[in-house]
Amino acid sequence: MNRTSRCVAFAAFLGLLPGAAAVQEPKPAAAAQPDPIAGIVQAMRSAEQAAKSFRIELQTSGQWPTGTGFKTSGTLHVLRGAQPKTSSTVEYEVVGDLQNRMATAQTGEGIWIYSDDAAFGEVFVLIEPAIVADLEWAGEVLARANLPGMKDRRAGAPLGSAMLDDLRVHFELAISGRKERAGEAGQWLAGERRAGLPEDSDLPLANSVELFVRDKDKALLEVVHHQGEKVLLRIEVRSLEVDVEIPAAAFTVDGRGQKLRPVRQHAPLWAQIQDVLGQAEGKALEQAEARATADGVPLDAKAKLAAVRPSKR
Repeated sequence: MNRTSRCVAFAAFLGLLPGAAAVQEPKPAAAAQPDPIAGIVQAMRSAEQAAKSFRIELQTSGQWPTGTGFKTSGTLHVLRGAQPKTSSTVEYEVVGDLQNRMATAQTGEGIWIYSDDAAFGEVFVLIEPAIVADLEWAGEVLARANLPGMKDRRAGAPLGSAMLDDLRVHFELAISGRKERAGEAGQWLAGERRAGLPEDSDLPLANSVELFVRDKDKALLEVVHHQGEKVLLRIEVRSLEVDVEIPAAAFTVDGRGQKLRPVRQHAPLWAQIQDVLGQAEGKALEQAEARATADGVPLDAKAKLAAVRPSKR
């Protein structure tokens, strides 16, 4: 099982996988009639914006096309306000093969990452604020959220509104007749995969999905991806607390005795960061050139400067 698969398992834990596909698709044209799913998404967003903090325990399980299973479990902390902070701790396992652990925290001082990986051993690095800003810019340009420094959907939308919004792009979701989960009132949604979407070779391709949104707090508590009768991926919220006091210690990362190094000194991660920043600069320049051509004007120095990462401007 390669490192990409383990990263995808971690992304599943954080709720980064839109419809079990890693690509962003254009949203379908708005229907003439009000979309009830859009109404649920909006209610979730309103609840997210009203809250100041979240503590979430998540669990995922699934299997790759080869039949190899994986599972993850961990905790996510989110603090809103003038000085926002996030942290996550994840234990993940490829069944019968690897066990790994990752802990991250993001504050205004950067991103700390500790990883105990069977392939690369223990790593404890800091991504400095300027690099975080570069990565967040790249995430916007590339419409991706699955690399260090990019805003993950669950931290940015702790009740799951962004994940539901992505799911309705990839699946024809409708409200089902089921109204409860483990004794709690809510709405089950379900739907088949939309026709014409591309496959992704790294991820299991679901042809249907079902999910549950709890009434009392508008939280997305469970998402199940199916391929026929087979469950490919299950994401569950085991515990969710809103507006709770989060101690400062929750936003520190235990390096377990490892020396903290700048991310530039960790060649594999630094190469990954440089690659994604290069991709973003290439796409941003293409977009700038296309706009200039459409306007019938030459690409000026200001437009060229805006197409490079913020730290180069």
